[in-house]
Amino acid sequence: MAKPATNVETTTAARIARWIEQEIRTNVKAKRAVDILPSVDAVTTEWLTDVVCRNSPGAQVSDFRIEAVSSGTHERHRLHATYNEAGGNARLPKTLFTKTLPTVEMRLFVGITRHARTEDGFYMQLRPELDLEVPLCYQSTVDRESLAALHLLDDVVATKGAVFRN
Repeated sequence: MAKPATNVETTTAARIARWIEQEIRTNVKAKRAVDILPSVDAVTTEWLTDVVCRNSPGAQVSDFRIEAVSSGTHERHRLHATYNEAGGNARLPKTLFTKTLPTVEMRLFVGITRHARTEDGFYMQLRPELDLEVPLCYQSTVDRESLAALHLLDDVVATKGAVFRN
């Protein structure tokens, strides 16, 4: 038999639901690398340019397409990016991979346990110091209040030929 929800769990779920309703109502869009992205729908060419092209002078993302991949503890999407000539010459990634927490359930499961913040710390601080076969993270944003999170990663299916099993 399922354990009844506590007042704290109910209050937290209601608070997160209000955040998500507000994100949907205001149609949040990210423009700068530091912006919080509540879902993959907040990604823009400006944000991708700021994140992916930051070390490639003159490079810009001119367009992108979102492909749904899977949903579980996170929603996962592949972004297919198109670049201007400078971006093409810089050999920037044509596909990127996202992990987001767009639902109340995902934010409660991953956000409350601080998993998203731990993942952010791993990808942005620890991973660059390690010589491991772990995807490169271009950007990771986590909001402690709304528990929204997005990790933008190297698409290892495209770059390494990785195969993931269900």
